[in-house]
Amino acid sequence: MGTSSFTLVLPVTSAPLAGVRIAVGMFQAISLAVFPWVCILFITHLGQVSFPISQASFYLALPISGGLIYFAMAVLISSLIEGEYTAPDVAYGLTILTGMVFGE
Repeated sequence: MGTSSFTLVLPVTSAPLAGVRIAVGMFQAISLAVFPWVCILFITHLGQVSFPISQASFYLALPISGGLIYFAMAVLISSLIEGEYTAPDVAYGLTILTGMVFGE
């Protein structure tokens, strides 16, 4: 049954629901990038190893941008294709295809 029948009876339009869904997804994508970055900084601080801020910011910007691009692609595909797990599967497939095309 899922949550679609529940959200259809709510007295709100779909725009706030989609906005909350997108905001939560962006927060999750950013937090999935920030947590390992903080762990890297903490471990290098404990090991008394220098870690240049330019390299640290690169290691933060890369997963944030990649995660947000993947999330945006999944949201776009979920609005075009029906199915609960179809959109992440197609987005993952497009990510693999892009990697194969560009040779990474």
